[in-house]
Amino acid sequence: LVRARLNLAMWYSRHAEPLAALAVLRDLVSFHPHDADAWHAFGALCVELRWLDEARGALARAIEERASHAEARYALAQVLSSLGDADGALRETQQA
Repeated sequence: LVRARLNLAMWYSRHAEPLAALAVLRDLVSFHPHDADAWHAFGALCVELRWLDEARGALARAIEERASHAEARYALAQVLSSLGDADGALRETQQA
């Protein structure tokens, strides 16, 4: 039920319940640690919450699980840019 949980987390996030979304996504990546889309969603939520260090880790894990995950690479590039890592941001943008 990975897709259903991702949808539930997105619903919570869109209805101004980020902590509920966070709980769903934490459970999801815990039970499905090799699901790149779950890590990407977790990272995207961390970006929304401005938790950039956590976002960087989650997005990097999404890429580790699926190297061709262009959305995760682009999101990671934005996070790295925000953290002052221009070289890393450029690298991820080129890979995306």
